[in-house]
Amino acid sequence: MRKNVIFIAPELNIPESLQKDIVIYDFPLPKLEDIKARLNKMISANNRIDVDSLAEDDKDKLCKAALGLTMQEAENAFALAMVNDGKLDINDLPVILSEKMQVIRKTGMLEYIQSDYSINDIGGLDNLKKWLLKRNNSWSEKAKKYCIPAPKGVLVTGVPGCGKSLTAKAMSSIWQLPLLRLDLGKIFSGLVGSSEENMRKAIATVEAVAPAILWVDEIEKGLNGVSSSNDSGVSSRIFGTLLTWMQEKTAPVFVIATANNISKLPPELLRKGRFDEIFFVDLPTLKEREEIFKVHLEKRLKDEEVCSEIKPDDEELIKNLSAMTEGFIGSEIEQVVISALCDAFFENRPLKLSDFEKAITNTVPLSQTQKEQILAIRNWANVRAVSASSKESIETY
Repeated sequence: MRKNVIFIAPELNIPESLQKDIVIYDFPLPKLEDIKARLNKMISANNRIDVDSLAEDDKDKLCKAALGLTMQEAENAFALAMVNDGKLDINDLPVILSEKMQVIRKTGMLEYIQSDYSINDIGGLDNLKKWLLKRNNSWSEKAKKYCIPAPKGVLVTGVPGCGKSLTAKAMSSIWQLPLLRLDLGKIFSGLVGSSEENMRKAIATVEAVAPAILWVDEIEKGLNGVSSSNDSGVSSRIFGTLLTWMQEKTAPVFVIATANNISKLPPELLRKGRFDEIFFVDLPTLKEREEIFKVHLEKRLKDEEVCSEIKPDDEELIKNLSAMTEGFIGSEIEQVVISALCDAFFENRPLKLSDFEKAITNTVPLSQTQKEQILAIRNWANVRAVSASSKESIETY
């Protein structure tokens, strides 16, 4: 009597002596239509849940947020969202995403970034912001009607401290997608072959929780050993795996990579097909410095006693401060505001204009200490990248 033996295992590890006698079947994670069918079943089975404010597009977003979870995990996430407030709407999206966080944390190579930044927290960079806003919801059902291809990614390079990382963090709020940061340093391991396996596991995890945003910060440092033979070619193999995946990936994963020193990046990474666009972030223009000052003043000057002499919406003050900080980067402008507040706090008095003037005078901007490096980056970007700033703000530089 012939019998069939079925082995069920979460990992594929077949002894060599049995490989010819075994047929492998992969059970993929639930598809979007399967998750949507389960959610509809849960809604119809519970009449007490208020779903009047749940539009069809919002339901698609909730179901897409559950992609990468098992059916049991997705059902638990939907149930938790329902019992929290007795209703189900788009505001329950963070509950679904929190379940994905558990999957991501277990890898040890990816970090889930919980970001509260919005597009209003970015001063300037109008071209980059407009580009990102136009590609929002590119994976929705509505976008399919226009035959819009899903965006692959964007490389943001330029002067350090001018908002590259902030833009990546704000994208999560703009697109309402989970933001995962890949630390290439954690990929490398001392065991032979383990580094390559770590990269494959990280890619598989990102695709499992898709749609998502993958952020590779300071990518040039992680790929610094590609052209070197000191690591027996491990860096080159990891780089090759990343390149192939970026070119051939079909999962809705948007890659945003940031780099300070573009000259250290391999040329293969910069060709069309890896990224949709390469943006260059220069020193803030006069108009952009006004926007940056406005963001930080409104963020920190909230107490009436502290800002009795300095008002956060004083246009004349903002223009004067912006004119005084020519060549300052965004993070230096933020520190000017913080330093001025620290002086006022130390002397237990309201904030004064002299506090800002003192902080500006004591600051040596990056544009002076790294003048040659910034000039080299500009020369490279003039013919190879798109300016992240709008033409109008550049004209006021």
